Amino acid sequence: INNFLFDRVQVASTVFLIHILEHTMSQFIQTDFWEMELPEEWDAEQDEETILVSDADGVSLIELTALARPENVSDQEALAQLAEELIAQEIAADPVTVGAFNGWVFHFTDEEDGSYREWYLFHPDFVLLVSHGTDAEHAGWDDDVVDEMLSTLAPLGSAQPLQ
Repeated sequence: INNFLFDRVQVASTVFLIHILEHTMSQFIQTDFWEMELPEEWDAEQDEETILVSDADGVSLIELTALARPENVSDQEALAQLAEELIAQEIAADPVTVGAFNGWVFHFTDEEDGSYREWYLFHPDFVLLVSHGTDAEHAGWDDDVVDEMLSTLAPLGSAQPLQ
């Protein structure tokens, strides 16, 4: 992201957890800032500040990145800056509620790379960027399970920008 209003939040490896809750046998991804339920056939790993979630058959990849939210910036102003390239390409954004977050989602296809959905989800302290990508030939295959997974998103704590 090439903008100067937003800083990536620190997602230290000591913060990133995947654990099994014994009473429900559900997997969860948990950071200092958010948590999300993870189906058994999906795995997660950390790549610097981004959490990567993939399915066992290799069809889908979800990337989740939390950004510290600047003070006195409205959701609309944040969206305009963060999604500048998508907006310039005249890709429409649809308002969305995902788990405990409100924001916007963009749907687009890149003939060379595949099919994508990108969410810009807002919390008073941070913005959660979520991208779901798949090859064009697999477009839509995992949409329902990804939507169900994202419906479990919940904020935790407050974001702190990287130093």
